[in-house]
Amino acid sequence: MADTRTEGDTLTAVSNSIASLLHECYGRGPESVKSYFVDDYLLVVMRGGLTTVEKTLLGAGRGELVREVRQAFQAQMAESLKGRVAEITGRDVVGYQSQIILDPVTLLEFFILEPDDRE
Repeated sequence: MADTRTEGDTLTAVSNSIASLLHECYGRGPESVKSYFVDDYLLVVMRGGLTTVEKTLLGAGRGELVREVRQAFQAQMAESLKGRVAEITGRDVVGYQSQIILDPVTLLEFFILEPDDRE
């Protein structure tokens, strides 16, 4: 059976899956999420979603600690994130990077996918 999913459907599925995983792991998910494809690159952009502890630390001027802990935890979650993207896109993930911007609070998940042989 051929996959009839459109690129928009795929991007929505990625957005929902990544947001769901973050909610499951942090107890809170992003306030908004949108995914973008550019060639073999997939970018997931999320707004908000800091925990109460993270907001408290950020308010106390400890933003670098929030960034350090978030990035360490995202590194631990890398295989789960890459696995979800691979399952949804049908393509192996050959590279992954996570970043957090604190003002405004923006979470970025960047995936490099294997080249698409269908093109």
